Amino acid sequence: MKIGRRRRNSFYKEHGYVHMQNIVPQEYLQVAKEKGIPLVKWSRENIGKPALAGPPTLDLHVGCAGAYEVSLMNLYTSEFSFDLAASILETEDIFLFNDQMVYKFPHDEFTFGEHYDNQFGAENKNGKMHTVNISWILDDMTEYNGALELKSLKTGEWVKIFPKAGDIVAINGNCLHRSGPNISEKPRGLYACVYSEGQINLCNYYTDPFFVKDTEVQHIETLVNHIGAQQFKSFKEYFKKFLELNKFDRILELGTSRGGLTYYLSTIFDGPITTVDINLKDINEKVYSVAEVIEADHMDLKTQKYLQEEIIGKQGRTLVLCDGGDKPTVFNAYSTLVKEGDYIGVHDFFKTKESFSKQSAWSWLECTEDQIINAIKKHKLIKTDAYMLNIAWGMYKKT
Repeated sequence: MKIGRRRRNSFYKEHGYVHMQNIVPQEYLQVAKEKGIPLVKWSRENIGKPALAGPPTLDLHVGCAGAYEVSLMNLYTSEFSFDLAASILETEDIFLFNDQMVYKFPHDEFTFGEHYDNQFGAENKNGKMHTVNISWILDDMTEYNGALELKSLKTGEWVKIFPKAGDIVAINGNCLHRSGPNISEKPRGLYACVYSEGQINLCNYYTDPFFVKDTEVQHIETLVNHIGAQQFKSFKEYFKKFLELNKFDRILELGTSRGGLTYYLSTIFDGPITTVDINLKDINEKVYSVAEVIEADHMDLKTQKYLQEEIIGKQGRTLVLCDGGDKPTVFNAYSTLVKEGDYIGVHDFFKTKESFSKQSAWSWLECTEDQIINAIKKHKLIKTDAYMLNIAWGMYKKT
């Protein structure tokens, strides 16, 4: 029997968990099952080796499974997942943390002892930050294959449940739960998608805010106070969160165009903004009141010297945004000038030509990682804020 959202959320708040029947779209369930079993088998064959994401080493189950299988990441960050997480957490300001693929194979004696998820959450061990484990049930659970047991926050009693494939069990991070071994003849799978109302920094688990990718074909301009910005239409929420998570003392924009991005940044950033372009004729006059506008060639050595001495080199953290012509060349040049702790970003960026060709939302490719890889290695730049790739921005921090 399905229950309504209000009743569902009420039960979750009282007991710390809730069972939702037949809610996972069938096509999503199929993808999770197809990718889950071979991924877990691979991890078990490589136990103890360094992990790409999540825990330090590979284990019997796979933490941050989406880092290994992009199709799983698409499920973890789908609109379906966002709506459900937002409903339970009661906020749309959500952070990703972990998507764990768990399979118990026949007679493998793999169990989960009594635990609550927040006890592993480093800075959130006190459980004050609301986290939820939205577990997709991939196979019918029975008495013989390791059914879930949960301890009600309201009654303190343990309850054993037997969800079916396609159901979801949402578990509050403070709710104790456990499961036994699989003594049946078939695998039993669960895809645990964990989200949080705040950023949790633990090992190499996800720390990105949860944004649903905009897959619609984007126009070349998005208006900001009637000023054109050559950005995704959703760029505002991305840059707002980016600046909330990363504190800068100043912003240097290389390439202004009409000034829409410049103007928007001025509405969410309190520090000084300088924007540089070789041609100022298209810049909206409103931009001059919110930023220092400089007419210059980014690649001119005198310009670089001036910007390094007067802006980048000053004490505090600088954000450099490469958004003019010949972006790889500009990025390579200014990655030399930025100092430790500074960030440098490049627009119209995709990691590879293949990743660009696999999407249809953005029609402009002006930089790939192979064009800037030498600068990345030479100046010890690390990729950061991966969610900005959703709006065709590559972000790097100098270490």
